[in-house]
Amino acid sequence: MNKSFDVVVIGLGAMGSAALFQLSKSSHSVLGVDQFSPPHNLGSSHGHTRITRQGIGEGKHYCKLAMRSHEIWGELEELTGMKLFEQCGLLLFDSEGSAIHQKEDFFQATVNAASEFGIEHELLDNKGLRKRFSQFSFCDRDKGYFERGAGYLFPERCIEAQLGLAETRGAKVLRNSKVLSLKSLRGGKAVQIDLGDKEIEASKVILTAGPWVREFLEEGYCSHFKIYRQTLFWFQPADSAFDLSGLPAFIRLGADGESFYGFPMVSGDIPGIKVATGEYLDECTPEKIEREVGCDEHKELYSIVEKILPLQAPPVRSVTCMYTVTPDSDFIIDSHPTIPNVLLCSACSGHGFKHSAAIGESLASSVLGANPRVDLEPFSLARFNTS
Repeated sequence: MNKSFDVVVIGLGAMGSAALFQLSKSSHSVLGVDQFSPPHNLGSSHGHTRITRQGIGEGKHYCKLAMRSHEIWGELEELTGMKLFEQCGLLLFDSEGSAIHQKEDFFQATVNAASEFGIEHELLDNKGLRKRFSQFSFCDRDKGYFERGAGYLFPERCIEAQLGLAETRGAKVLRNSKVLSLKSLRGGKAVQIDLGDKEIEASKVILTAGPWVREFLEEGYCSHFKIYRQTLFWFQPADSAFDLSGLPAFIRLGADGESFYGFPMVSGDIPGIKVATGEYLDECTPEKIEREVGCDEHKELYSIVEKILPLQAPPVRSVTCMYTVTPDSDFIIDSHPTIPNVLLCSACSGHGFKHSAAIGESLASSVLGANPRVDLEPFSLARFNTS
């Protein structure tokens, strides 16, 4: 293997695999490095399904990323013949003006974003919800937003597809090789990458390390990233007469920690209806995360979900993953604060995968000296006070 590359991508999960695929379209020498063998289940980009939607309640500045990502997923399906996206629609329902991802009245923000960007959607009153989606038990004041073009992605397949295409086009991939440190060389004109048994150089580095990002930052910047353990569950329907036809992906917004999201049953060997919620109470590290899921954890989620869907406890499957969360739950995509020629990307906080294809394209454009297709300024590190 060469000891010098034009661009090296560190971390090949959602963002890194997308960036490597986009870089492989160029004539530059590129390398992707991962401490494991992606796709894997040790970080944030697994769990069989991830919701994708284009009306983004987290902020209008995300909509173009989501819309461009949908275009890229389609291109990838054509190139690989792999099924990466299932358009089953997305139902968002709420009665309280609830907040998620630190965004107030997420429901109305989603409606506003969809309206501004011309994203096809329907608004449903309580009567319309009950008639259209009889699988759910709605509260009397619930209202709904249905986005027909939304659905879910298969994250492991997306990563596999992009890495496979990147390698076919000449990109190198170094698996099971942990980056120990980064060092600026020649007055900031290059970066030295320490792999333990060897060192390589890169003119530019894209750092997409997920929950390991703090290993590459000085102490004053680590506080911008907190790692939280998440639990995912698959439940069987409690009622054999439960109508699974037409069940969309869904997000139930609720006050006092009662929001959750879920998916229809997926064909193949993935059992049950997957449901989960964002959990932001106990911090963890990738090295010390508790991978086992306790009975009390599924009981707590089940007590919320059973009010809405007729599911059967206990779950037939449960796994954990990690969210890397910033202070405002928005992304960070910016130059590394202390190492020149390193582009830092933490597109995270529990809502990143749907944007990953377009983010990878923008990362590749940035390091190759072109203007990103989507404005990345809203994700600047400068918005946080680092003094």
